[in-house]
Amino acid sequence: MAKCIVIYENDRYILRMITERLKARMSDMYIVDGKDVRRSREIMRFCNECIVLYDARQFGDEFRNRSDSIPIFKDGFFDYRTLVKTINFNPEPRPLSGTKGDITLLLPFVYLNDRERFIREELSEMQNTEVCLRFDLLPRIKNTSKVKGVLKDLIKECARKRFKSEQVMDYCVLDDDGFFTPGPLSDTCDISDFSSEELTNLMRRVKTLVNDRKKDVNALIVAEGLKNEKLASIAGYAGRIILLLPDEDSQDRPGMCELIAELSRASNGSDVEIRILERDAEKYEKAI
Repeated sequence: MAKCIVIYENDRYILRMITERLKARMSDMYIVDGKDVRRSREIMRFCNECIVLYDARQFGDEFRNRSDSIPIFKDGFFDYRTLVKTINFNPEPRPLSGTKGDITLLLPFVYLNDRERFIREELSEMQNTEVCLRFDLLPRIKNTSKVKGVLKDLIKECARKRFKSEQVMDYCVLDDDGFFTPGPLSDTCDISDFSSEELTNLMRRVKTLVNDRKKDVNALIVAEGLKNEKLASIAGYAGRIILLLPDEDSQDRPGMCELIAELSRASNGSDVEIRILERDAEKYEKAI
C-alpha cells in the first residue's frame, strides 16, 4: 500500500532537513513538497494514504482542522522525534551497535532558564534509566547546580592511564533534578582553560561507561563557551547532538553555519538536531 507525506513549508532549509531525515528513515515512502502542485497531485493520485505536514505559522488556516494534517512546530519547538511519533512512525533512532546507554550533547544558545526548561521538559526520557549523568562544560556563571564542584578534578583524573571509567561515578552525586553530576567548575577555573585532549579524555571515559552492558547509564553533556574545534572534538562521542537556538534566523548566520558544518563532520553519522525556541523569540535579538 503506497503512502506519501506532503510537506508545506516555505523555509527551504527546514523543508530539506525534514525531507532528508524522513527519506533516511522511510525509504519506501513518497515525500513531496506541497508547493510543487503538479508533482504532489501526481503522487497523491496513486497513494492509498497521505499525511500532510505543515507550518501552522504559514498555512494554519488551510490545514488546522484537517484530521490528516500535522503541524511541524509544537509549542514553539521543532522536534523531529515528536513529529514522527505524531505520524505513527518509529520515533526511536537507530541503535548504536553494541551500546546500551547513550550520550546526548546539548549546545544551547538560549537563556539559562530556557535551557533548563528544555532539559526538564524535552529530555526527561533520558532519566528512564538507573543512572543519568550530567556534565556541564560551561562557565560557572551559567551553571545552576548546587552540588559541590569537582568537575576540574574529574577532568584531570580522566587523563590518568590507570583511571577506570566506572570511577567517574565516584565524583558524582545526585542533584535536585535527578542527575548524577560532579557539579560546576571552581571559581578559579574556566571551561575554556581545558584543552581538546582533556575534554576528549572525559568523553572517552563516559562513553565507555554508558557502553558497559552490565550498567544502565545515560549521559547528558551541556556545553557552552567552547571554541568550535573543542566542540567538534567531543561531538564524535555523542549518539545525539542537539543545537538549541532562539529563532530560525540564528541557524543561517555565518558563524552558526560553520559550527553546524563542523559538528556534522565530527558526528560519525549522527544527525545534528536543530531545535528552534520560537517562544518569546523577540527577546533573543541580542542573545547570540
